[in-house]
Amino acid sequence: MGKSVVPFESPRAWRDILRLEVTDGIMQPVRRWQDANPRTPAEIRQAGELADDIADLIEAHPGPVRSSGDVDGPRMGMGMGMGAIWSRSLLLFTSDWATVLPLGLDD
Repeated sequence: MGKSVVPFESPRAWRDILRLEVTDGIMQPVRRWQDANPRTPAEIRQAGELADDIADLIEAHPGPVRSSGDVDGPRMGMGMGMGAIWSRSLLLFTSDWATVLPLGLDD
């Protein structure tokens, strides 16, 4: 099962992607269901702030992400396989570690 990584130019790009997906992307219910009510501007702002808080939490112990990229290939694990509506995996590197951050929605 081969995978490739497409690096981002900015180390903060992964934060921008996370924020975009919860404020304007597929993680917003109105993007997935025709009958969903759009979020209010306050709810969108709150979702963006929560995404920023999650990113801060991810970087709190190991330090700032110095490089990141999209992981291309089959999405498996953490419920993102057979019933996935949408998934995206981001590879994050700090000075001392690397990890894959899986994002996704299951049905």
